Amino acid sequence: MTPNTEQGLSRFAEYFDLQIEYVDDLPDNVPGFLQPGLDLNYILINANKPRSDQVFTIAHELAHYVMHLNRPPKDFAPWYLKIQWENKWLSKFSRMASRWLRLKLTPEWQADVWAFIFLFHIGARDDLIAITEMYPKKSGMFWYAALFVTYHGITQRIKNFFRGLFTPLERDDASK
Repeated sequence: MTPNTEQGLSRFAEYFDLQIEYVDDLPDNVPGFLQPGLDLNYILINANKPRSDQVFTIAHELAHYVMHLNRPPKDFAPWYLKIQWENKWLSKFSRMASRWLRLKLTPEWQADVWAFIFLFHIGARDDLIAITEMYPKKSGMFWYAALFVTYHGITQRIKNFFRGLFTPLERDDASK
């Protein structure tokens, strides 16, 4: 884990008053979990896992805290899948597609994608590569997050460019 990655994870956890603790007694198949409490929330991390796995798990549990803790589940179905269609075929298709989305876009999937996007934003390149090597099934999420971050970055640069074009230039006091 690079200093930037550690600092990004720590700052985000501190902002939400989350304590990150590394424990040795978790089963091997449990990388970590979010432990909400009355006074303080903890993210418990399996100290026996590789560092990149720990980084991803912290980001994943941060996602659960931000997206899911004490919040109603999100419905990702687009509006056209929620319409009661008169056409029997369209009605059946929209029900099947909505069901498929609910099955695929689970809170675990959402937290994984959020974690990839977050790790891209804090510059955790080496950890991202290591995670996709350790978990090849997550490579699709990696590429989805990469496209999302790239698209968002480009659109933000374009917005800033046009804002700069149409913002009046400030004058120096010396030129008055």
